[in-house]
Amino acid sequence: ILRDVADTLVQSSSRADIEQAVCDRLVTEDEYSFAWIGVLPPDETTVEPRTWTGDGTYLDSVSATVGSGEPTARTAAENDVTVVGNVTDHLRDGEWAQTAVEYGYQSVLSVPLPYGETSYGVLTVYANEPDAFDETTRTVFTDLGKLVGYGLNVAETKQGILAEEVTELELEIGTPGTFLNAVAG
Repeated sequence: ILRDVADTLVQSSSRADIEQAVCDRLVTEDEYSFAWIGVLPPDETTVEPRTWTGDGTYLDSVSATVGSGEPTARTAAENDVTVVGNVTDHLRDGEWAQTAVEYGYQSVLSVPLPYGETSYGVLTVYANEPDAFDETTRTVFTDLGKLVGYGLNVAETKQGILAEEVTELELEIGTPGTFLNAVAG
């Protein structure tokens, strides 16, 4: 998987292309039936889907709100891997588990997509079998999350460098006597 995703990162030119290719690649594996990438916007409490492969109506049926216990929301809030080995063990914990079972999902793995101090979101993968994510698979997906985060950083940096648009930023500091005001003066 890591080699295929690395090839995808090299061939893709934008964040959207990378995210879609990663989800597509994971769902072509017979083991996984649904994958999606979402982001937790600043000052928000719900993870917003950016892209997915599989039955996207699942995302319309479940809320990935921080504090809900939903695996993607937990990973986004804690910036750590979340694994649910058997979704049916969590049916009383929240509506997300009931919805997942209705869609046939039996296990879930969610990993952050970090690069340095920046979070590029969360990748969540669902399997139709319980306990589909053993320790080795978790390690591979953790590395995959870091690799995708790196690739997303490269793609955004490249787009920023090659952009033909210029952004002008005006900064106003209302406190006189600050270092920046002294330099500007």
